[in-house]
Amino acid sequence: MAKKKALLLSQNTNRDFTLTLEPVSGGITLFYAFINGVKVIQSDGTDKKTWAGKIPDAQVRIKVRVIGIDNASFTIGLDLPGTADDQSLTLKLQGGYYETEILL
Repeated sequence: MAKKKALLLSQNTNRDFTLTLEPVSGGITLFYAFINGVKVIQSDGTDKKTWAGKIPDAQVRIKVRVIGIDNASFTIGLDLPGTADDQSLTLKLQGGYYETEILL
């Protein structure tokens, strides 16, 4: 499965990219992250999870789903080496669920 992920994401690659999901407060039970429809993170939400790899130079769709208890909070970190600033967002679950999609 890891080879399939690497192959799907490495076609026409130009950029290094790191995605981080980290619990901040409350109870996070599951982290999911997809890049262009390929699952790159599936984990319980107890610790910081990181995926690093290459992504296409063209537009990239990042989808994050987080499941937890009530209004737990977590941080999404986006790192494209060579850009001026890394980005991070701290978000709260709404009724134990949060989903977002980011286009790069």
